[in-house]
Amino acid sequence: MSETDKVTVRISATLEWPKFFEKDEMSDKYTATLINLKPEAVKILEAADLVVRDGKKEGEKQANYGRFIKASSKYEVRVYDGRNGEQGIRWDNQVRIGNGTKAMVEITAADWTYQKTKGRGAYLNAVKITELVELGGGDQFDADPF
Repeated sequence: MSETDKVTVRISATLEWPKFFEKDEMSDKYTATLINLKPEAVKILEAADLVVRDGKKEGEKQANYGRFIKASSKYEVRVYDGRNGEQGIRWDNQVRIGNGTKAMVEITAADWTYQKTKGRGAYLNAVKITELVELGGGDQFDADPF
């Protein structure tokens, strides 16, 4: 592919550290790590010239990630509720999306340049939540200690 080629793809993934409604403090972007990618998703991403990392080779922190990529956006990500098979329903951003949530993710693979460094990045466009793992889901007093 040439340097100016942008490719938009859709894949199924498990979300880790999704930040769709507030920017990540370190990167100042909306982000998510797409983990446990199936072979079909890996093939699609590699065909778009993206590097898919292997969690087992990344160390202890990412050992359970399987094959994964990190995706981000400077702009707020469109998030939809796909849990009931309906289409086009925007996500209620008061419902917090947690690690382990399953989703269809649309990303654009595009080249980037920063000073003298070049690369290819995965940019988040839209996410459709198919199985929610809610962040938090209660407080420390929910369980009866006695």
